[in-house]
Amino acid sequence: IRMLVEYIYSNEIEITEDNVETLVDASELLLLEDLKISCEDFITKILNVSNCCQFCKLGRKYRIENLVANSLEFIASHFENVKSSNFNQLSEEDVVEVISDDRLTAKNEGVVFQVVARWVEADPEAR
Repeated sequence: IRMLVEYIYSNEIEITEDNVETLVDASELLLLEDLKISCEDFITKILNVSNCCQFCKLGRKYRIENLVANSLEFIASHFENVKSSNFNQLSEEDVVEVISDDRLTAKNEGVVFQVVARWVEADPEAR
């Protein structure tokens, strides 16, 4: 809370990978649009194969469309490396968008099929 009070008075805050999700949550709650935009910019710079699905989900939660788009583009462009358990965090809408993306990088369609099959098996009731 102290960081947020300081931000409100100074318009400065240190955003890190450890605090960015908390700051997005707080920016939404307190209607701090500039802070949310700063967090979005920060996240876009640090997207990697281990956090892109998590940040896509965060973007969906708070309707941060650019973050969702950047995350999905990253997932499609790095599909061979992202196909880990993190992929299971994606919604059906996101999975369809990724596998439909022309930028999808996969050795062949069999790899895509296997990843989607594992995604379905991870939560068959919901999928």
